[in-house]
Amino acid sequence: MTGDAVETPLGRLARERIHGLTAAYDGTEIDILVRPDDVFAQPAPEASADGRVVYRRYLGPTVLYRVELDDGGVVECMHNHAARIDLDTFVTVDLTADHDLAWFPRADDLADHE
Repeated sequence: MTGDAVETPLGRLARERIHGLTAAYDGTEIDILVRPDDVFAQPAPEASADGRVVYRRYLGPTVLYRVELDDGGVVECMHNHAARIDLDTFVTVDLTADHDLAWFPRADDLADHE
């Protein structure tokens, strides 16, 4: 968390998109909570990809994908069942949430703010 943005493996997020994140947490590492239906993955060339699909589960009207990001992190994406992405496919990942996001300070930074 620095200034008016949060650096994430998927790029910068404006502070105003994160519910209740005040200046008291500047410099703090935080985790941002995103729901799988707020994340969209699409196939991409490896050179421009954010990660690759490592898990796929059919859930009837939707499919849950797990994407391992280049930095080792993981995000889950939920897509319509008709939009198929094969395992091991390189993808870009975009945050499509149209609401404020929840967040939590990382465990090792909690003591600094108690």
